[in-house]
Amino acid sequence: MNWNHLYCFYEVARNKSIKDAASQMQLASSTVSEQVKKLEESLSLTLLERRGREMVLSSDGERVFSYAREMFDKGKRLVDNLSFNDVAGYSVKVSLESHLDNQPLNEFLKKYWKKYSSFGLVETKRSKNLSQSIYFLEHDVVDWVITSSDIIDSRFERVKLGELSYSFYCSEQVYNFFKRGSKETRDILKKLPLGRFGTIEKVEEDISHYFHDISLYPKEQFFSEHADFLMNLCLDGEIVLFMPSMGEDTPEGLKKIDFDSNFSKTLYGMYKKSNSQLLYIRKLRELLSELNIQGEESSHLPYFNFNSWRPVDDKLN
Repeated sequence: MNWNHLYCFYEVARNKSIKDAASQMQLASSTVSEQVKKLEESLSLTLLERRGREMVLSSDGERVFSYAREMFDKGKRLVDNLSFNDVAGYSVKVSLESHLDNQPLNEFLKKYWKKYSSFGLVETKRSKNLSQSIYFLEHDVVDWVITSSDIIDSRFERVKLGELSYSFYCSEQVYNFFKRGSKETRDILKKLPLGRFGTIEKVEEDISHYFHDISLYPKEQFFSEHADFLMNLCLDGEIVLFMPSMGEDTPEGLKKIDFDSNFSKTLYGMYKKSNSQLLYIRKLRELLSELNIQGEESSHLPYFNFNSWRPVDDKLN
């Protein structure tokens, strides 16, 4: 097999266009088309079919492309390791610990997608806890992880992303009922069970201390890893909900219950130290610098700040 032929096929399949692939490789369209044709002839297979203005993969083409993508992704990572230029493009995988799932973090990942999209796709994966996050990093299942754990490990580097705040929510109907009765809204937690979005052991300890500090002793507590289930119970007035703050994305029908102090957790982006200069980490750092409204010096660890997120406090730097 001629590897030049295979690479031309890979780029055409990835771009769904001979013209776009040729432009990216700085070759003539006729040259790229001829290379793909030679590959098909050598394999006695039809790999690409024209549909309208697009080139789409045949079933055989999909099979060949799956291997080609893995091969050339590895090759581009090698180029990235050696060059440190924003040239090599490949897909990047990010893991998010399950208990951190929330809309503001989804917004951040969307910003990262847009920052990286010129070079490849951003795929996401869930990890159950820190142990699984570390396993994913060690075995190259993902490229970097988002975690609330402040572990210090010589194998990894991390950047502070920001602080994720948590809030209490109840249905608007329940909230108004207590307001009309001139009762404190915190008393709602004495009447309804408290639903908690799944957390890990360390976060659980911190939350317990927070409840103690604000003298909060809920009637009952239960946990769920299904945010929609908790949300529906809360909207129906069955429970009070404690989960990452939703800010402007709070669904209609929910009301936030305010307390004198708030609970928050610092978030980190963590990756292998050996990969700290790779493209996907450079783009992460660029994004964090762009979102850093306090203008930290570039030598400092950056963090981001946007709707419903609070910037990392100076004492954490």
